Amino acid sequence: MDCDRVHLQVFRYVDGELRSWRRVRVERHLRRCPDCLGGVEFERRIKIVLRRSCEVEVPPGLADRIRRALGEGDTGEEQPV
Repeated sequence: MDCDRVHLQVFRYVDGELRSWRRVRVERHLRRCPDCLGGVEFERRIKIVLRRSCEVEVPPGLADRIRRALGEGDTGEEQPV
């Protein structure tokens, strides 16, 4: 596998979405190519930063109110809608 093909697979690789045989080929290339490895590590760090920046604390009872509004049944808690 060459750099161009690895670049096409980076996002799926970082997300763990590649079939095992393709993942093995990408990893083999990454062991030999510091430039591509650096790109993969950069994407992993970006993903971590994005995940952390999108964390939101949900107010108590909100999930139950949403379930009730969607008609998914009562969860046992009495919360005003």
